[in-house]
Amino acid sequence: MKLPALVLTGLLVLSLPLRAESLADLFEKAWQRAPQAALAGARQETVRAGQEAAGALFPEAPSIGLLHTSDRATENQGRREEELELSLPLWQWGQKSAARQAAQALAGEQEAAIGADRLALAGELRRSLAALREARAAAELAREQARIATELEADVARRVKVGDLARSDLLLARQEALSSQGEAARLEAELAQARQQWRLLTGGDALPDPLEEQPAEGVPGNAPQAYPEAHPEFQAGARRLALSQAEFELARASRRGAPSLELSYTRGRDDFAAPRDAAVKVGIRIPLDSAAVSQPRLAAANQARIQAEAEQLRRQAELPGRIDSARARLAAADTAARLAREGATLAEERRTLLQRAFQLGELGFADYQRVLAQTHAARLGAALADIRRASAIADLNQALGKLP
Repeated sequence: MKLPALVLTGLLVLSLPLRAESLADLFEKAWQRAPQAALAGARQETVRAGQEAAGALFPEAPSIGLLHTSDRATENQGRREEELELSLPLWQWGQKSAARQAAQALAGEQEAAIGADRLALAGELRRSLAALREARAAAELAREQARIATELEADVARRVKVGDLARSDLLLARQEALSSQGEAARLEAELAQARQQWRLLTGGDALPDPLEEQPAEGVPGNAPQAYPEAHPEFQAGARRLALSQAEFELARASRRGAPSLELSYTRGRDDFAAPRDAAVKVGIRIPLDSAAVSQPRLAAANQARIQAEAEQLRRQAELPGRIDSARARLAAADTAARLAREGATLAEERRTLLQRAFQLGELGFADYQRVLAQTHAARLGAALADIRRASAIADLNQALGKLP
């Protein structure tokens, strides 16, 4: 009997391997979960509000007033007057252009701030991945070490029964087995903590495939001042400086209060016998310049501009050094990983040779136990050195401002 086509299709889909998630995929998941992503929507609303304000017909909201005059409470001769007033604020000379430039600078600053936030999250994700990999490697080797110690304890117990080893060796073997089991439990707890941090960032336990990043390319090594320009932190600082300059120019253009066009419509009578008449008034109100009002606002804008400029100069000087330091750390990690792998290979060869000597009774148990501890330390060191080399690559990419 043939299976229905739908069942066959389902079996085919289940038999296909699931697509492995790259670090870039996990980074996007982390970004969707990050508070900074929710803030991005608020940033866009801020930009939109600033653009609408800069493009508005009036710099401030118009106001309307209604006045009523009557002599009913005094002479009661029938005098009545109603006056409707409308005040329309006007843009000052150069103020509207400065407001538009400030709104445009705000849009650029908010966009660059999102880029800097994404880079900061990438650094957090990279550090969490390195910590998780180190904790996992240490826990796996500790589990293996505990298994070896338990099996060795059983072997020593058997040899004690036949008189090949002393009971003190059995006590030492049992002590080492208990110690290795306790160390394995401790490292399992650290692994659980590192995994929880990774889960908090990405929403799952899946690790990226491949685990390690590749070093970013296309960066000149002999021109340290040439490559910070496209760095997200540098871009954010540059846009922040442009915004502070635009806000300073807007403050200069807004030293006075906004002038206003005053319109009023009056309708009334002088007494009960007089006919009602109407009049229209048109005027303009110009506030006088007051240093006590404008100077604090202008000084605050100037201070923000100077501070943004100083921070950008510091960032421009700091970024190349940070990149060079990351390159040096990667070179050192490369050497350390190579030496650690060679050391682990030698330690394993030595353990194999001395294991045979221990089985033949030519090596004491305490000496063999030290060999096992040295071999474990060498293997752990090699595993951690490889992970730290991968972490150094990630740190270099982070220093270069490269996202996963």
